[in-house]
Amino acid sequence: DESFNVDIRTKSLEVLFEFGCDQAYLRNLFSKYETNGKDKRLLFKINEYLIQLNNKEAILWRMKQLIEMAISNKEESVNSQLSRYELHYNEIINPLAQVTSDFFISDYLQLVEKGIKLINEDKVEFNWLQHILNTSFNYFDNLKIYKSYNIIERVESEIKNQTEFKGKAILEEQINNLKISYLRHTGKSENYNDAINFYNQLLTKSYLPIYSPQDLLNLIQKVLNEDIDRWIKQEGALKLIDDLKNKETLIQKLIKTQLENALLRRGIRPYEININREEQLLDDKRTDFTLSYGLVGQLLLELKLTSNTDINSPSGRKKYKKKLKQYIDGTNSDYGVYIIFQVDVKNELNPILKAVREEYKDFEDLHIYGYDCIN
Repeated sequence: DESFNVDIRTKSLEVLFEFGCDQAYLRNLFSKYETNGKDKRLLFKINEYLIQLNNKEAILWRMKQLIEMAISNKEESVNSQLSRYELHYNEIINPLAQVTSDFFISDYLQLVEKGIKLINEDKVEFNWLQHILNTSFNYFDNLKIYKSYNIIERVESEIKNQTEFKGKAILEEQINNLKISYLRHTGKSENYNDAINFYNQLLTKSYLPIYSPQDLLNLIQKVLNEDIDRWIKQEGALKLIDDLKNKETLIQKLIKTQLENALLRRGIRPYEININREEQLLDDKRTDFTLSYGLVGQLLLELKLTSNTDINSPSGRKKYKKKLKQYIDGTNSDYGVYIIFQVDVKNELNPILKAVREEYKDFEDLHIYGYDCIN
């Protein structure tokens, strides 16, 4: 009833939506307010509810409003007008940034392309290009709930060939951040059986019996052969890492999280497991990881990429062998675990892994693993 003020009508609409009014009713209501041109606040609220119901027309309409606002901002030269547009920016994008259906990937990719086209034509300010990119990439990030790398590969392939434009570095940063977000998310277990097992362990306090360094090594080997192997091969967790900077550092962070999660799922006491990254020795050299469990013992974990000269050249392997022995002795570790990753097509794992194992064959306390992360 238009005799009531807009606040009352907005509240009434909110109640109706909570009780489940259908899309047809909302679409008719939206058409009515769009036609009469009054009460834009209510018009945008109806549109927001339609977006929550995954209505494609509603999403496209709001994207159009975002683009028009960005263009209007460029055309306005009065600072007060700029403030006015900035003030309403979050109200425009928030519903778009909260969509979680993967049905609209093409539409959000087109929004990115429109933003790039407008900045190339000097029709929008740079900050508004950022707003447009943030809107689309928030949506792409939401889709990590599907745990599918096909989504992120599609996003990257569609926009990686964009020509040079002001703000391309921002676009590349958005893509890299998206990759990292997906990599981290896919390592989080949401398996129902995992949750039940963990709950049962809390009830019974039935933790794994780890009484010696050999027991700890056996457990880590099981985690590497099963959990980490599945995470890399079946989930393809590291196949997107090739073109990121600081690859080895990123892998260290991700593997640390994976090890912790896997050990907890297998029944390790959480307050006794300790994984330290880059432990500093007396000579200022740093190891990748040390892993200890209570007072039982300690393992040293070293990670290398096949592109590293420490492993892909005969002289590098020989030199690093000596260094690795020093690392194990310097950290008072009982065993060493050497993990090699192939993350590019140039440096193949198998011949390098074979050469490393040959070089280290007399190193009894070192156990070597290799993972092909791209094939």
